Amino acid sequence: MPWNRAQPLVSMDSVRHAWRVSVGPVVEPVSVEDLKLHARIDSGFEDSKLQSYLTAARIMLEKDTRRAFCTQTVVVAMDFLPTYIVLPVAPVQSITSITYYDSLNVQQTLASTEYESDLYAEPALIRPAFGKTWPTTYERFNAVELTAVVGYGAASAVPEDAKQAMRLLASHWYRYGEAVADNVTHDVKLSYDALVGRLKWGDYA
Repeated sequence: MPWNRAQPLVSMDSVRHAWRVSVGPVVEPVSVEDLKLHARIDSGFEDSKLQSYLTAARIMLEKDTRRAFCTQTVVVAMDFLPTYIVLPVAPVQSITSITYYDSLNVQQTLASTEYESDLYAEPALIRPAFGKTWPTTYERFNAVELTAVVGYGAASAVPEDAKQAMRLLASHWYRYGEAVADNVTHDVKLSYDALVGRLKWGDYA
């Protein structure tokens, strides 16, 4: 039978799920010094403000592209185990654990031999190992939690187009302050949207 590329996505759509960052990155992809060079800022009086802009720009870009940049840990919660688990963020470095509440409402850790994963795919996929089936879970909210390490690794490994998008946003916020909440200049928006378009993934694009 030919491989149905939509099957994992349909499977994941059947389960209520959400994800959150449990351990954030310890460094930002773009340093304050890099931003100052880009924006031609000579003084160091507003370095803390620039750092906050860089963090906000990174978070915004991560949401717009469904990517993580520097290494961080995420937890995906599901009400039950679907046929395929589709990770909602890319790239995925490793699966740390899959825990679930069994039929007696006791939390268990699923052995890594019970499932296989394709971490090269975007989105990354997890399914039962050959000849295996998922265990029965208790009927409760967030009966399953999957913990994964995501991101490209160090700041040096983050794609340059992602860094440029962060520089654009952070320098724009520095120049225009509060006004940018509702008014991103046309040129910046065009450039940012073009970079997001290169980085974002969806389904199996």
